[in-house]
Amino acid sequence: MAAFHLCRCWPVAVLVAGIAAQAQLVRPPWAAGTPYRAGDLVAYLGVDYRCLQAHLARTGLEPPAAPQLWRVFTAPEATPPAVPRGLAATADGPARILVTWGPVEGAQSYDLQVDGTLRSGMKSPFVHANLAPGSSHTYRVRAVNDAGPGAWSEAVQAATERRSPGSRTP
Repeated sequence: MAAFHLCRCWPVAVLVAGIAAQAQLVRPPWAAGTPYRAGDLVAYLGVDYRCLQAHLARTGLEPPAAPQLWRVFTAPEATPPAVPRGLAATADGPARILVTWGPVEGAQSYDLQVDGTLRSGMKSPFVHANLAPGSSHTYRVRAVNDAGPGAWSEAVQAATERRSPGSRTP
């Protein structure tokens, strides 16, 4: 009867959530008689391999000798995205502020901190609405990818207009 690894290792799909952790895991050693599935990771003679197709391992099908079954595995670099540039906040009337920033290569989403409150999954431009006339607000932004969030931008401030358009001053 073939032995089954309790630690099946990490399928490649798990890499989306934990690339950095993957790069540091100790892989179970390759063993003859073990059933492997596509995506399983093993160590053989100090090298990590990813299984390409399901099979029952046997002598002669060790990873370096069976390129149709195994490929050397190198974890992708896990680097958070750069800081977004060009963060700007501009009054857009007495009750709105328009917030914009430049795109960051490799970013999948953005976190925007609005007056100290985190808003995730944001896109530029962002309209901060339903504000009190003459109120001041603070913003900062960071990009996010599979490796996690990048560093925060410098904070910017903007204030809504003090009076509504068309109102008269005495």
